[in-house]
Amino acid sequence: MIAPKPENIGFYAKEVKSVIPKEAFKPASYKLVIMFLYLAIAIGCFYYIRITPSWGLILLLSSIAGVLFSGLFMFCHEFSHGTIVKKKIARNILQIFFWSFNYMPATMWRRIHHQTHHLNANNYKDPDRRPFKSEKSFVNKILNTLTYPNKVLKFSFTVGFAMPVYTWKHIASVYYPEGKKPSTVLYKPDYSNKEKRNIALEVFFIILIQIAIALIIASPIKYLITTLISWYVSSLFTVLVIMTQHYLRPNYSEGSDPLMTTTTTEVPKLMDLLMDYHSYHVEHHIIPAINFDYYPIVARELKKKIPDKYHSLPFLTAVKQAFDYETFVDDPLE
Repeated sequence: MIAPKPENIGFYAKEVKSVIPKEAFKPASYKLVIMFLYLAIAIGCFYYIRITPSWGLILLLSSIAGVLFSGLFMFCHEFSHGTIVKKKIARNILQIFFWSFNYMPATMWRRIHHQTHHLNANNYKDPDRRPFKSEKSFVNKILNTLTYPNKVLKFSFTVGFAMPVYTWKHIASVYYPEGKKPSTVLYKPDYSNKEKRNIALEVFFIILIQIAIALIIASPIKYLITTLISWYVSSLFTVLVIMTQHYLRPNYSEGSDPLMTTTTTEVPKLMDLLMDYHSYHVEHHIIPAINFDYYPIVARELKKKIPDKYHSLPFLTAVKQAFDYETFVDDPLE
């Protein structure tokens, strides 16, 4: 069997651009309403946690807040691609605000995701791929076994800590000397001095947001428990979505063919609406700068024109397959 020929993103974009309506490129500003609604409900959960004596209700409300923050993460992702608010100053301010509820410095996300991952999916320069065997170390083995889906600790609850670990290890790497990084960070992009200052300020803003939440809850013990539960639930939902989108595809030494490195997952329509169509990840890597609501149109065109390379799976099947891998995978042969 002849291996499929890798293509660049532009090749696939040409294949689908004829079916994408002009409306897909207009600002999806109505999604700001959804984002603020998610936040309002989460804050309402925090206020009720303040006044309720029931620890069972605190657990439930904290979990609901976690689900909402995971949904907000998905909308933040689209927001950062400039499809919801086009004006740069407003977009930058709102990015910092919304990302702070998921403990993510907006500048760091943009550097890792937009400028690094999108250009290098599943190759050595991708911070978001599976770790290679050449990157194995004692600390790396422990941390990645606990936080990446793998068959060593199959369906372990510790995978829910993946996003906090991911965020804080990358924040630490920003301030490592040039050319150096923690062994647990798979790839570190270069950061300018301005970006380092911005990230420090954004971390400070994240702390202020947490102080505000603590004041709403008005109980150190309740705040601690609420934060741990909501962050865990948010991380678990988010990481299962993210890790099924690239982990099941081959790795390469260089290049980034989106159809050879990315998986689209199949989820119920309601879930797609709540998670902002993030199941359509192949489509996102081909056309990242359109309203995500239009990805089903792109998917239909890809299935019609390039069915042999298009990779999609039911979400739960993809999750199961993600846990069938070793912690470390073979380095690319080419």
